Amino acid sequence: LWQHFKHPSDAKLSRQIVGPWTDGYYAKMTFVPDGSFSSSFGRPSNRVAFIGTWHLKEGILIMTATNASGSSHFPVGSVDEAKVVYLDTNRLVYKIGEQTISYHRIR
Repeated sequence: LWQHFKHPSDAKLSRQIVGPWTDGYYAKMTFVPDGSFSSSFGRPSNRVAFIGTWHLKEGILIMTATNASGSSHFPVGSVDEAKVVYLDTNRLVYKIGEQTISYHRIR
């Protein structure tokens, strides 16, 4: 029974996270198998976009920005670490600090 509660391996999470995601409103994020990602958020009149690299380590999603446009809290060179709370084929939930962020897969 304890294995049922075991956190999935980083390799499994890495396979599951690949693809396009949205919060259903203003944010979109795409994880690519080569370890790159792109993200955009905000209203069309005030859109922020950035690209970078990602990897998982012990259930932590580590994203490093390599390019950005628009005013962003995530400047080039910054690293964001997010604890993966839940991930399946349709839903991604992670936590950065006290903020919980939920996405669903774009089909």
